[in-house]
Amino acid sequence: MQPTNRASKRGRKPQTVAAVLMAFISVASQMVALAAITGAVPMSSRNTPTAVMASALLGVIAPSPAPVAQSKLIERIEVPSGAAPCPNSGAGAACTHAAAAPQAGISAVPAGLDACPADGDKPLLAPGACSTEAAPAITAGGAPVRLQPVLPTVTLSADSSVLASGTTTLLVANATPSVTGTPWAIEIFDVTNRNLVGACTQAAVCTVAYTGKAGRHSFAAYVMTPGQKLPSGGASSSSSLVDVRWLGVSIAASHPSIVPPGKPITFTASATENVAKIGYRIELRDATSGQRLTFCSEGTTCSTALVEPTAGTRTIAAALVAQSPASHAGTVSVSPTSGTVNGTWLGVRLAAIAKGGTVSLTAIANADLSQTVFSIYIKTDSGLQVGQPCNAGTCNASYTVHSGATPSFRAFISANQPAPSGNGPLGSVMRRATGSGSTIEPQATSELVKPTGYMWGVDSCKALTDDPEGGSGQLPQVAWALGMPDFWGRYLPTTGNCPGLSSAEIS
Repeated sequence: MQPTNRASKRGRKPQTVAAVLMAFISVASQMVALAAITGAVPMSSRNTPTAVMASALLGVIAPSPAPVAQSKLIERIEVPSGAAPCPNSGAGAACTHAAAAPQAGISAVPAGLDACPADGDKPLLAPGACSTEAAPAITAGGAPVRLQPVLPTVTLSADSSVLASGTTTLLVANATPSVTGTPWAIEIFDVTNRNLVGACTQAAVCTVAYTGKAGRHSFAAYVMTPGQKLPSGGASSSSSLVDVRWLGVSIAASHPSIVPPGKPITFTASATENVAKIGYRIELRDATSGQRLTFCSEGTTCSTALVEPTAGTRTIAAALVAQSPASHAGTVSVSPTSGTVNGTWLGVRLAAIAKGGTVSLTAIANADLSQTVFSIYIKTDSGLQVGQPCNAGTCNASYTVHSGATPSFRAFISANQPAPSGNGPLGSVMRRATGSGSTIEPQATSELVKPTGYMWGVDSCKALTDDPEGGSGQLPQVAWALGMPDFWGRYLPTTGNCPGLSSAEIS
């Protein structure tokens, strides 16, 4: 405890507090120092000693619910209700083959290149960068070679054929001859959705950066009169189609994703294409440990139901993984991953602090219940409900001890109970009955908690007061902000930094 040259004094009665606050909890007849707080203390219910003690108890004395077991997750997965197992896939996996429509991307001038300037009055209808036109051939005598008019030709290439969603490919169209000085332009279309994605009104090479979202897109280049519509005829020349795939995967949790222990939560990954056709599989993984739950070797969606027997939270992610180097659809394997989603199996813990004849109770769930059908209930060991249920993540209540022994308490999470109706005598009786022990089917339960008594006080270098009546100094400031402390620690002799205990403080 305190050295022999220090003393504690009970204070009397009260604007900002500049003091060192030392809080103590009496646990099993021992005084345990928890925290020291220095500085101004605003007037707030969250800063009251009881609230500080409840928080300390929940974080230190009452352990958090045990995390979900770290054994193999495959032992706790199952095929979602109403679904069938996915062929040639992992345990507990179900798949579907819904068609996924390609999603339009965004085109832009490639980074580091300049936009192609206009050529005469030909309009610029889409982004593109054009290369410098090659100089005309020169004869031995120094005169330019007079080339005979030829029909234009154009080719198109892409620097990647398989990409992760949100990444960029470079589309390069090469026209012969140059379109400079002609009525034509080089235009590149996404044939899949008939959108113009790149255009150059001069030179012979047109380059555009295209960032895709999802699906297989087919591109073609044309030498044509400038326009924004995919030509159905009348173009001077067109290239062969070039296919580029953007692979993506997303993840979702079933609703509700907050359930009691022992209940399933279904996680569903959705791919941008049927993975069987591109040599990939869909994997569902624990995002924290990296452990694989299961996989689907075909389909556009992959689902599994995970059941946890104890309270905790799982964070799940999805990935597309090439089946083998020889079977995936591109020369370079890409492995897109999704974001993450959480599934929570309910748990609750309770702190009970006794001071005087009042027990302050704080229950905390491991999830915000405000958007669920569940609430937190607090009861005595004899079944008496304390306070009102809370459809939230935290529930506070107080219990007044009138006589006899102080009871122990337990917190429950249960489905919301309907409020009794009726305004007559019977309704009054029903409401009283509900408040004092109605049947609640617990979905999660805390340990039985016996209230913990505590005392709190201030350990201060400065004098607690200069007024024998306690009307000035640190004491009224602390009492105004936090209530009257149970004790005050002070230095007995004067030191180089702190004055000794004064007669005003003693009196």
